[in-house]
Amino acid sequence: LARDLYESDAHFLQELVQNADDNSYHGDVVPSLRLVLCSGADMADYFYTVNNEVGFAEADVRALCDISRSPKSRLDGSTTGYKGIGWKSVFRVCDSPHVLSGAWRFRFRSNGLGLLTPEWIDDAEYQRLPRDVTGAHQTGNTVFFLPLPDPQHAAGIKTEMRAMESELVQLLFLRRLRELHLHC
Repeated sequence: LARDLYESDAHFLQELVQNADDNSYHGDVVPSLRLVLCSGADMADYFYTVNNEVGFAEADVRALCDISRSPKSRLDGSTTGYKGIGWKSVFRVCDSPHVLSGAWRFRFRSNGLGLLTPEWIDDAEYQRLPRDVTGAHQTGNTVFFLPLPDPQHAAGIKTEMRAMESELVQLLFLRRLRELHLHC
């Protein structure tokens, strides 16, 4: 389903911004989201996000694992997303997205039947992740890490990030998010 929802492989960036806007934040922080693309001839391409939201609760983890199980509600108008499928658009560019939030450290793998299976990331695997990714997590942020198996995905993400930079009007409609940083 996630692979078929969107025309653009890089549309997931808009979904990640929307999700960050829907997140909860402590009162003493400026709600922010950082989108980072790392690519080059001497490294495997990857993309990651850094969000200073309050961190995942069990309900948030369960929502990522299922469709239509989002803890968000459209009834009170406080969130944009509520169907539980937006985040899953990351599967357009990555077969094994990693989620790091507080004590939660897991990744997804598709089992070939259209189901997503979360797998815990043990300490040894965590240490093999890029240092910028683990460093962002260790400072208390929620991090989504997406290894990019196809170089074309990195090119598409870069194009989408450039488009986001030129269309800043979308930021006017955000409710909570106050800072959006794009690095590619």
